[in-house]
Amino acid sequence: MRGRRLGEQLALLLDGAAARTQVLDADAFPTAAAIAAVLIDHAIPATAGDDRRREEVAS
Repeated sequence: MRGRRLGEQLALLLDGAAARTQVLDADAFPTAAAIAAVLIDHAIPATAGDDRRREEVAS
């Protein structure tokens, strides 16, 4: 179920970026890619190793 939701979010994001690019004649895809990365990062559960690496980077 979580994967389907992410897929729908990414599809809507891509559709919106395409529409915005066409209507405003401005490239919205770089912004959409950054948003997609955040959505994907939040959808993937962190592992214990990832948590430790984040703590080391934050220190």
